[in-house]
Amino acid sequence: MALRFVCLLISVGSVYGTFLEVILEDSVEFRPTAPCKEGENAQLLHTVHSQPVASLEAGSWKPGPLYIDRLNQSASLILRRVNVKDGGKYEFTCNGELELANIIELRVIIPHVLSVFDGDDAKLPCHSDTAEKPPLWQKDGMLPVFEMNDSGNKSSGRGWGGSRVSVADDWQRRGDMSLTIKNVTVSDGGLFLCKSSGPTVAVRLEVRGRPPPAPLTTPPPAPSTCPQWTASALLACVFLGVGIFLGWKLKSRKRQQREPGGGGEPMEVINSHPRGEGLHHSSSVNEQRRAEETRESDTDPQSSQPLVSNGHPRAGRSYGGGYGGI
Repeated sequence: MALRFVCLLISVGSVYGTFLEVILEDSVEFRPTAPCKEGENAQLLHTVHSQPVASLEAGSWKPGPLYIDRLNQSASLILRRVNVKDGGKYEFTCNGELELANIIELRVIIPHVLSVFDGDDAKLPCHSDTAEKPPLWQKDGMLPVFEMNDSGNKSSGRGWGGSRVSVADDWQRRGDMSLTIKNVTVSDGGLFLCKSSGPTVAVRLEVRGRPPPAPLTTPPPAPSTCPQWTASALLACVFLGVGIFLGWKLKSRKRQQREPGGGGEPMEVINSHPRGEGLHHSSSVNEQRRAEETRESDTDPQSSQPLVSNGHPRAGRSYGGGYGGI
């Protein structure tokens, strides 16, 4: 029974209390809906750890032990550098009594970070499966960027232009309320909030200057596919080439000396042919010499006609092998 009462109390508090949203690392100010009466002891409690956040003393809020470094003792109750652990329900009590109107629910929003170059198009994400109200986009707190009414009419804030910012027409069917910004500039950077019937979505847009084009550089030479010759290998190739040339030259000179008219003095080669052919050539040379000697002895020195032994010229002489018989 007690558990049901607590759950009901929280539910009622969510309806009648205050709902706050804060960006991570930002500051938030707590204000009681029903302030305590003069002379009553007022306190702000965080229900997560049941420790006092601050107590009102003599019109000034004094921070609790866990919040000394993030709360100033002043008439305003401002919590600085909010972290994710600060989310949840807070209660203002008067003399230990809780008023339903003094229940505060704090939601810490962690923004998406989107970084683009100057001149690019940017799409700031915002999705919700419970969104029924048309989206409202704001920048840096309250500056309107894009808004759509229930009839589907669209409007853009000052300096954005109707064509620079847009949301998809079927945002409700797909739950996609992302904002598209065309041709962003450095001044467009900042914190954007997407508000609808669902939770608020935050996007931090960072616009960077476009880097200059890289200078043209000559590509490195392609690796050589030729073998890397060493000095010793080159020297060996030179000597080999010289040796081949000298051998060819010597062989050519010897061949010229063996051939007729090839230069140098003629040489009579007797044994340059196989056996038998050399002997036949030698005997033929001897026969020719003896035939020439016989013709010289049988010829009259005063007559060009050859004479025979009986004083009449011979009609002719045939020479054969041997010593030139008739």
